[in-house]
Amino acid sequence: EEEVQNIYDNPVFFEGYKEIWEKGSLFNDLLERPWIHRMIESELTKSNLRALDLGCGTGILSRYLGQRCKIVVGMDVSVKMLEVAQQQTSESHITYIQSSIESFAVDDRFHLVTSSLMFHYIKDFDALIKKVASWLLPDGVLAFSIEHPIPTSSQGIHPFRITDEKGKVLYFPVDCYFHQASRTDHWFVDGVIKYHRTISTIINTLIKHELMIEEILEPHPTSEQLEEHPILINATRRPIFLCIKARKRSN
Repeated sequence: EEEVQNIYDNPVFFEGYKEIWEKGSLFNDLLERPWIHRMIESELTKSNLRALDLGCGTGILSRYLGQRCKIVVGMDVSVKMLEVAQQQTSESHITYIQSSIESFAVDDRFHLVTSSLMFHYIKDFDALIKKVASWLLPDGVLAFSIEHPIPTSSQGIHPFRITDEKGKVLYFPVDCYFHQASRTDHWFVDGVIKYHRTISTIINTLIKHELMIEEILEPHPTSEQLEEHPILINATRRPIFLCIKARKRSN
């Protein structure tokens, strides 16, 4: 059986990532997370919801869901991340399970399945979406974010950005877009593996498993956010995240 990547339990990686969530990440806090919230807002108005949060990490999204859902199950492969999640979660209707997505099994069915920036770590996207579809109730919703395929296309192949001699960003490379395979990159540590897929592969896999696309978002900063945080200008030059909402057919 192929070994499951669990980079978040690497001590060096974990300490680097811990610094990000303790200090806050502009890109996550202002771009990815609010756009996911916006995407699921209409679902959260319903009562007695059961939600499953895949790759829940420290439980940030799980706790947000817990404000509106009757039951929330958070799943993550990382023991270290779940320790933090448990410490920061007091609500009894939110539970956490340590498992890889590949071996995760659950008897419950859910009205809402979410995932924040996890699916690009999974090698077999088709098997993943097949599983997710089986965990959704009819008319249930999958809402997830991933790293956008435009930047992932070149990860580990070209530098993240090309700059002039003064450090000004000239452009962001996009290459090997149709080479759908693993990308090995450095993020706090060497050897972080992600999987690049084209947008059409992502969309068509959802459709194949009878998950009907309702919304696709490519988060980008507002003019007010750019004024306050000029570094976000890079998020106007190419997309960073891709957020998708899809609903399971009810018939």
